[in-house]
Amino acid sequence: MIKPNALFNADCIELFQRMESDSIDLVYLDPPLSPSTGALDTSSHPGQDYSWHQHMQFIANVCQHAHRVLKSAGVIFFHAQPLSTFSIRLILNQVFGEKLFQNEIVWNERHQLASKDKRGTQHDSILQYGKSSKSTDNAVFRPLSRAETRSRFPKSDARGAFALADLTVTLSRDGLQFEWDGVIPPKGRSWRFNLGKLRELEQEGLIYRNRGERIPKLKVFLDEHKGIDIGTIWTDMPRLSPAAKENVGYSTQKPLGLLERILFKGSNEGETVLDPFCGSGTTVVAAERHRRTWIACDTSEDAIAITRRRLSREFGKAPTAQFFLGDTAALERIAIKPTRFQRVAVRVEEFGSVPPLDFVLNRQVAIEETRHFEFKEVRTPTGAVDSIVNASDEYAVAFLNSEGGRIYWGIRDKDRVVVGVQLSFQDRDNLRRKVRSKLNEIEPKLDPAKYRIEIHKVRDDHGYPVPDTWVVELVVPASGSTEPYYTAGGEAWVKVDGAKQKLKGIALTDFIKQRLTKAL
Repeated sequence: MIKPNALFNADCIELFQRMESDSIDLVYLDPPLSPSTGALDTSSHPGQDYSWHQHMQFIANVCQHAHRVLKSAGVIFFHAQPLSTFSIRLILNQVFGEKLFQNEIVWNERHQLASKDKRGTQHDSILQYGKSSKSTDNAVFRPLSRAETRSRFPKSDARGAFALADLTVTLSRDGLQFEWDGVIPPKGRSWRFNLGKLRELEQEGLIYRNRGERIPKLKVFLDEHKGIDIGTIWTDMPRLSPAAKENVGYSTQKPLGLLERILFKGSNEGETVLDPFCGSGTTVVAAERHRRTWIACDTSEDAIAITRRRLSREFGKAPTAQFFLGDTAALERIAIKPTRFQRVAVRVEEFGSVPPLDFVLNRQVAIEETRHFEFKEVRTPTGAVDSIVNASDEYAVAFLNSEGGRIYWGIRDKDRVVVGVQLSFQDRDNLRRKVRSKLNEIEPKLDPAKYRIEIHKVRDDHGYPVPDTWVVELVVPASGSTEPYYTAGGEAWVKVDGAKQKLKGIALTDFIKQRLTKAL
């Protein structure tokens, strides 16, 4: 069992897979995305064949694991850049449910990048979701600034600065429209307090009378003011300056005050916080300072080293005596918790077009093979790339001439079982390049935006990725063209039921006409 307080130099999925369900009170996610574009920061994934779509599928998996490990009253805060907020919201709505959305916090860090393109560079969004309707959402207050204090508490006496509040309310309440000290509330209003309470307030020196005003006011002293509710627009928390004492030189480091505010809002003392992308360790420091236990991890050795130094500097010279420090090897000694998740749509166009698929080795997929879906097993691992490339144009032409569709290589067509395709990093790069080149030979010329190549990771029964095992998907939309499409060899294919068929002449013309009539 993974117990707080623990820091791991490991991939977050490896950590999630070994964590107990319903064990965490707050999850803070700040994954590696470019702050200027909201796109994947590939510098954090050297040597990996990563696309934005694949990264969002990874994020979806992280969110599903976060939902599993959260307690029923738990809450998640997802720190997102503006250009990625829509995609993250799309994922969280599916995983947690739209009704459990609590807040979108806008953090205006008062910073603009030195670029002509200013899109989305002035603020971040922090999305807050609960696991249930009983999830924690504490009221948090901030102290007044000097300017706010002078504006709101302009008067003072021997006790200190105070503001004035109305002693009447906009209600006609029987028993509270009496005469007090020669004054009766105006028509339609009543005293806020009964006569006994008003006299008590006067004895305590809390009644203020102005010669120019008929109705007295109530003194509200600054030392009794609990502050201003932080709301959802946070403009009082600037980004770290290079000269800040807490700045450790980590590129994505967030202010300690920001994480403290998040922890106050979503958790209570004694509860457990999880940060699976801990970076410079700000969440860990905030949790330790405010009596929360914590679990954190990061794939970067530098991030772990910085976090350790911060823990040592703030809480003692021997952090290993207080906190458990682990790595991938330590996690591998802990059994994986059996977990199954449904695939989450990460783009709007994925809704309604095809049921979400879960590619689990030796398991059936949830859809049948029809004229819109084709499954193909690749039996020659050494020639997998050429096998897929050589058939790609025929299937693309068949779908274009028919009603559109998708072909999945790596799924056995006779029983819909996922067997996967063995592809190395170099194989995947070659596959994408060669398929695009092959489809570029289709006549008439095909707009590259008309099709999409996706390479999906195959996972085992526990949700763990199977090494170098993938399902390759080619998505081709229906064409509204009255002219047929042909491969480079001059062949016209169409898709009928669970197979493709080559047509020519009158038969091809009639098929296109029938397809257009059906579409109309």
